[in-house]
Amino acid sequence: MTTWCEQQQIEGVTCTKGFHQLAQVRQVSVYTYMTEGLVIDVGGSKIPQFRDVLKQQSPEAVLLTHHHEDHTGNSAWVEQHLQIPQYIHRSSVKDMTQKANNPLYRQQVWGTREAFTALPLSDTFTAKSIWDVIETPGHASDHVAFYNRSTGHLFAGDLFVAPKLKIMLEGESYSTLLHSLQNIQAIDYSGVFCHHAGFLTDARSLIDRKITYMQEFAEQVVRLHDRGMPTTQIVAELLPHTHVMEAVSDGEWSRHYLVNTIVQERDAIFMTV
Repeated sequence: MTTWCEQQQIEGVTCTKGFHQLAQVRQVSVYTYMTEGLVIDVGGSKIPQFRDVLKQQSPEAVLLTHHHEDHTGNSAWVEQHLQIPQYIHRSSVKDMTQKANNPLYRQQVWGTREAFTALPLSDTFTAKSIWDVIETPGHASDHVAFYNRSTGHLFAGDLFVAPKLKIMLEGESYSTLLHSLQNIQAIDYSGVFCHHAGFLTDARSLIDRKITYMQEFAEQVVRLHDRGMPTTQIVAELLPHTHVMEAVSDGEWSRHYLVNTIVQERDAIFMTV
């Protein structure tokens, strides 16, 4: 496995993108961000270069968007070597005291998240600016975004990732993710930093496009389901191309889960926010 990091400055934010390349698997990457003495997410432990960056940055605290190992994988190292506070959604504080029990493929791709001590996030906090902690569940129940009131920057974790959903991770909620995306559009942000897609140019338009796509795709799924079409046929009709993650993850990522979740959550999806 080959790993490396690249770094750039965007609007005063240090953006560190960590990569790794696995045999027979496409290149994958994840971002960490540094601003106002704060590091937002610490990357996966399989990318050790993140640790070198963290040592150089000497942050005052770590903010975690959610518990997944590609975002918290280096938190145990941070606790041991940097000894700075790390904050996560209150619902995950206890879980962080135990080593993660993730499927083997995720351990191979991102590494294992070892146990560490985290503190609960408040609704707001103050660094050089006042920040809001915005609950944005869907991808994970503990997912949050961080909004800097002074700069207008929104650090969105895995809320956006890509303009279209073609596959979903078991445990994700389609309706909750959709409503989280709709909710952040009410914020007067000036720029969005995504932890897989990087800085989003024309973020508001991109997120609007994702919302529209999710609504229209859900309508297609529900219409076919109401005609009596089973999940397997709906997948064949709307999502005919097998995604590499379905095989790699032994089905934890799945087109079928995506379709079934839409059917199960149909009332919530079309509820007025």
